[in-house]
Amino acid sequence: MSGDLEKSMSESMEAHPEILPYLPHLLSDMWALGSSPDKVIEMVRPLNLPAETTRVLDLGCGKGAVCIQLAKNFGFKVVGVDASEPFLADARTRAKQYSVDSRSKFLNADIREFVKTARNYDLVILASLGGIFGGYKQTIEVLRSVIKSGGYMIIDDGFLRGEKPLQRPGYSHYLPHQAVIKGLTSFEDQLISEVILTNEENSAIDREYIGALKKRSIPLIKKQPELKKLIDKYIENQEVECDIIENNLTGAIWLLRKQ
Repeated sequence: MSGDLEKSMSESMEAHPEILPYLPHLLSDMWALGSSPDKVIEMVRPLNLPAETTRVLDLGCGKGAVCIQLAKNFGFKVVGVDASEPFLADARTRAKQYSVDSRSKFLNADIREFVKTARNYDLVILASLGGIFGGYKQTIEVLRSVIKSGGYMIIDDGFLRGEKPLQRPGYSHYLPHQAVIKGLTSFEDQLISEVILTNEENSAIDREYIGALKKRSIPLIKKQPELKKLIDKYIENQEVECDIIENNLTGAIWLLRKQ
């Protein structure tokens, strides 16, 4: 992994670089690390996209939960891109388990570089990666560059509950709801649907996530006690992040069509 890619992944995961090699173990009990596959499927189903020709790109695919489920349910050809090779190895294994490995490809790359040459997809997905491409207008500009005219974009992120911006690194792109919608539709693309997550849904996701981290940290620390401070700090940071999200943000998933 290059220095820039390691730095980017460390910042996006809010993890010390020394912890990065252990994240696959700490997150081994979780398959879906971004969007809920079920919610994405619900969004995509009414589009009636043709199985034979639809190409899907999942940027920051993690372990491939979303694109594998899309390949399984609709027969699409899917490409997942992520910076973590262990996550991708898990995705390839699961693709075989779901008998969609012939329609799935998982690539280890920096998505910021990958999008510079990626083109002609029918659907692109960006989930839980915050402002990696900048604000919402800049993000849409990037996503629409990789899809065909009339193609679709799914963004899983959120918006501020109030008006006050968050000062925490990685959260500066969050805006109130109407400002987010304005950013998403900056190029006059069609906002087809919006799913707003309830506080209960957000809390349940956070509890599952923190619970999985704590469960897997115990045997890891026992085996490598020198990692205890770093692991404890990582989990503490994740708990703080979950609190910030629950108290200041509302999760949402948007489906747009490129005009």
